Amino acid sequence: TLRSSQTVFKVSQINEVLVSIGLKQYQSKTVDINTDFSSEPIYDAVKNHLLELDATEFELLVSYVLGTMGFSPTQETGFSGDGGIDFEGTLEVMGVAAVNLQVQVKRYNKGTIGEIDIRNFRGALKKDYQGCFITLSKFAKKAIESASDPEKITIRLVNGRQFIDILIEQYDKVME
Repeated sequence: TLRSSQTVFKVSQINEVLVSIGLKQYQSKTVDINTDFSSEPIYDAVKNHLLELDATEFELLVSYVLGTMGFSPTQETGFSGDGGIDFEGTLEVMGVAAVNLQVQVKRYNKGTIGEIDIRNFRGALKKDYQGCFITLSKFAKKAIESASDPEKITIRLVNGRQFIDILIEQYDKVME
């Protein structure tokens, strides 16, 4: 892929390149578009690199990535005892809409984010704010159900795979 998680390009000269550097000829393989790529080496490499960041560095990265998408933080808490909110601000979409947003970030490697984490986060949300919970791990089924409960404030969930896809999509803007 070239700077897009949804576009695949076939390089027809790959065999010529591999032969010229002394490697065996490349055998192409067909890949099902619905394949779960979360265990692919590139995904794992990016995730492992992100896990090398400490919690504060990862929160800053998330803030920068969201900033490339129109998020303007008005308050960055992100410290012990922050009440479950790492930062808050306004997400503005091309001048068309603006949403008050509070974000919780967890840089977990293993395990899942459970329902109690979602309930605690929802309880910490200010009035008139939407919530977004971002993690490098996954969300338990009960957490997903709780986050999307129509009787409560909806919380958007971004798992590790989704965040890495967003990071790849926004990479050039993050590096500016």
